[in-house]
Amino acid sequence: MSWFDRWIVAPSLKRLSRPLSERYLIRAEPYATVQDQIASGRSRSRRAEVVGIRPALTVSKLERNRTRLLAGAASGRAAVLEALA
Repeated sequence: MSWFDRWIVAPSLKRLSRPLSERYLIRAEPYATVQDQIASGRSRSRRAEVVGIRPALTVSKLERNRTRLLAGAASGRAAVLEALA
């Protein structure tokens, strides 16, 4: 969580609604749990193996350049195919 979220957004939300502010501050916890499971290589039940696939080329979520977006998609596809081979 960024300093902006902690020091600007959360206090503003707290003035509107304390429960909303609290939920906002913990919103990333479920995602962090999933990330930890991927890093460990096991599911929450510990019965399934989990594999994190990283493409060679990553694309910013704000990227708009078509060529770069297509290259990122191709890189992701190649990474999945390599993992399944």
